[in-house]
Amino acid sequence: MRSPGPEERNGSSMATTTTEIDQKLAEESNAAALAKIMDGWSANRRAVFQGVVDLVSAGRQASRRNICEVSGKGMQIVDDHCRNLKEDGFIRAIMPGVFEPIDQRPDRPVSVTITPDGRAKLEVGDYIMDLSLREARNIGNLTGGLGM
Repeated sequence: MRSPGPEERNGSSMATTTTEIDQKLAEESNAAALAKIMDGWSANRRAVFQGVVDLVSAGRQASRRNICEVSGKGMQIVDDHCRNLKEDGFIRAIMPGVFEPIDQRPDRPVSVTITPDGRAKLEVGDYIMDLSLREARNIGNLTGGLGM
């Protein structure tokens, strides 16, 4: 587990910047891993999966018809690849004929420790945040409904 640097212990804005950079690098490595997996895919499978991702990213419904439109592939090809992508765990059906990509990133371990001086240490994977009680309470309030 990584120990907090002086910027993180002092609570300066540098910690936020460092964390944002680390998160960006993690996202890029996840994207690189997915790109490496996709290298072995056929052009049709890649086009169908990318169609699902693009439609959902744009806030549109990834229906079979919309996937056909954005991928330029026929309905039979889209149906076959959606079925295979679903079986392989890359997409899920949110209703019949409508799909969304499944997040491929693994969950990181999370823990909170209350220190004797009343502060809280929030650990997410390799990241450690030293929080005041008010900050910890705000995080709790902001994330309270996400687990339901």
